[in-house]
Amino acid sequence: MTSILDPSTIRDFNGQILTTRDPAYDDARRVFNAAVDRRPAVIARCEGAADAAAALRHARKSGVPVTVRGGGHSPAGFAVADRAVTIDLRRMDAVHVDPSRRLLRVQGGAT
Repeated sequence: MTSILDPSTIRDFNGQILTTRDPAYDDARRVFNAAVDRRPAVIARCEGAADAAAALRHARKSGVPVTVRGGGHSPAGFAVADRAVTIDLRRMDAVHVDPSRRLLRVQGGAT
């Protein structure tokens, strides 16, 4: 079994991988509800859909639970879990509007 704590084992990932040792980890794990204080094993800050897929594949291979964080505004704090892989979509916040086709595409991190 691959160690979930070794970010180098996540292949084809272009975003940022944070572990408990990273200086940005504590800010990245905080959610809207300050009463929620959970510590994921890894936070995968995704730049695109391919990153989210790579993080999910890695978590499945490792047998580690997964949470997905969009805006992080869940009052219950479902965006993070202890010892899980948090797939963080906040950097994926683009909104594309095609008025002629009446089509809207919104990435998972848009708020």
